[in-house]
Amino acid sequence: MRNLKATGVFFVLLAVLGLCSCGGSSSASNPGTTGQASVFTIGTDAPLPSVVSCQIMVTGVTINNGTSNVSVLSTPQVVDFAQLSGLHQLLDLSAVPTGTYSSATVTVASPVIGFIDTMQNPPAVSTINGTLSQSSVTVNFANPFVMSDAELVGLRMEFDLRKSLATDVNGQVTGAVNPIFHMQLLGADDANVSIDDF
Repeated sequence: MRNLKATGVFFVLLAVLGLCSCGGSSSASNPGTTGQASVFTIGTDAPLPSVVSCQIMVTGVTINNGTSNVSVLSTPQVVDFAQLSGLHQLLDLSAVPTGTYSSATVTVASPVIGFIDTMQNPPAVSTINGTLSQSSVTVNFANPFVMSDAELVGLRMEFDLRKSLATDVNGQVTGAVNPIFHMQLLGADDANVSIDDF
């Protein structure tokens, strides 16, 4: 099974590299134009033991190059961050202008949380519609990322369940969600942006 996943990742990256090689034109050959790089966006999580499901509609993801926000998510997607449990799920692949990127913004909506309700006897899984304290989160990168022509880059987007979901004194999920994301741009060969789930 692991070999099949590894083979799948290899073929996807091979296809991406093929698209990169035939899509962009070098700024050296066309003065005044910028080159293109490719960014694949992955989602992952920092788990919370009592939460078995946390579905969130990711409506937008952008990266900022100092002058504009560049979208790296073509269509909204529902992501169950709790189901990832440390795995990396591919969300999208986008062509973006080369340049230096210093931050990313994610916009979310409609959280639905499944959790183990220990107030019942016996404990059972319950579902609650979450309430967002904010729908948009901007994260400044620790270091600006310089994206070169025809480069393949991964945007790692980690949803911190432990810090984002409020709990009461008994440890029960209340439904209040203050979305906290950790985001960074990394080279495609970095293990932190490996793709586990398509």
